[in-house]
Amino acid sequence: VVLPRSVQISSAGIQVGGLTFLATQGVCEHVRVANLPWQDRFGVVWVQNDFGIGSVQFSAVEALSGLVSHSSVIASTTAVAPYAHADIGAVASETPQFDRGFVVSFEDDIFNAIRARRVYFNAMDQLVSPFAFNVLVDQGGIGSRYSEPAISKCANDSDRFLIAARRTTGVGPSVRTTVAV
Repeated sequence: VVLPRSVQISSAGIQVGGLTFLATQGVCEHVRVANLPWQDRFGVVWVQNDFGIGSVQFSAVEALSGLVSHSSVIASTTAVAPYAHADIGAVASETPQFDRGFVVSFEDDIFNAIRARRVYFNAMDQLVSPFAFNVLVDQGGIGSRYSEPAISKCANDSDRFLIAARRTTGVGPSVRTTVAV
């Protein structure tokens, strides 16, 4: 069993608070974190394989207490190892925007695509996670695919994120980029 844990440290490198347990079962990989400063929260994502169910998981960690406040499944299926390389970025605006928060990107081998999903907290502090959408879809033929997406850690002034991914073709690997809102 390989499980994600988190710990907060100060800018001086000193541990603040205790260890936070993000999941209690399964095999977890590719843990990533982003900060949502105006809500004083961190968002954490990872890929989890648990008793034949593959998923991309999300948890929010409160900055003041270190406690997990919200958890959600971003994507889930019974296919074998369908998801990989989850990553997360945040809208870093100092002005509270209840329809903005995090964007999670991930590799989806079921759709042969790089997909993304918004995750935010509404005015009543409920976790909202609308449907996942395709960012990059490869229809280039046999052996051609996108993989290993990375998302910018914070959005620009227009609330846009940059997602970069590796694209493998019959000729060799190359990097393609796209902008997701």
